[in-house]
Amino acid sequence: MYYPERGSGGIEPWQADLNKAMLGAAQEADVCLCVSRWEQQTLTNQFGIRSTWLPNGVDVQACDQAVGGRFCRRWKVAPGFVLWVGRMDPVKNPADFVRLATSMPQQQFVMVGGVTRPDIEQELQLPMPHNTRLLPTLSHAETLDAVAAAGAIVVTSFREGLPTLVLEAMAMQRQLIVPSEAGCLDATDGDRHALVYHHGNLEEMQELTLRSLTTPICRQAARSRILTDFDWNVVAARLDSVYQGMNS
Repeated sequence: MYYPERGSGGIEPWQADLNKAMLGAAQEADVCLCVSRWEQQTLTNQFGIRSTWLPNGVDVQACDQAVGGRFCRRWKVAPGFVLWVGRMDPVKNPADFVRLATSMPQQQFVMVGGVTRPDIEQELQLPMPHNTRLLPTLSHAETLDAVAAAGAIVVTSFREGLPTLVLEAMAMQRQLIVPSEAGCLDATDGDRHALVYHHGNLEEMQELTLRSLTTPICRQAARSRILTDFDWNVVAARLDSVYQGMNS
């Protein structure tokens, strides 16, 4: 569903129409699938709609084939940078990542997703940090290479459903810094598999980013969580079970 977000100007009429259509269809459906537990609770508590939790699946094999050095060679960047992946959208909140980069001038930062210098200087009204590399939207395989090369991945979104990027980073045992936002916490099981900061607290985000770079945390448990709950093979089997239950 679409929700009002800070900086977005609220829900557009077309988004409200899609929400209405989705809710109407969900109320009439024999089975309603929901990728996130937080939105599953929202559907139940606010609209009386029962749904089955079926999360986003992760292609663990594709994650395991990622090569950080390939990304570094292509884009001529040194490994160990701080990575952000998103788009120029208020809900993705690129401004906070730019502020983080500005606050850590000795560290290299990379933004993947097509954010440009005019976006930063004109739309966000922020100075372009000298230590930040802006890259276009990349293929899925290239993005996974970027994750493999990164020293830390920082998420700044105001809202996520169930962020696939976070799940993929967990599969690859990367250092993650995420906001205390329901979708991210759904993926990371709270602060068990990521460092968690509060939106608007730049000092906290900076502290956690520096900690992740200087004192890396073993993330084997994060990968185990992915293999147990989010691997495509597991999710596909659950989807089969849902469909078989409809026919029983």
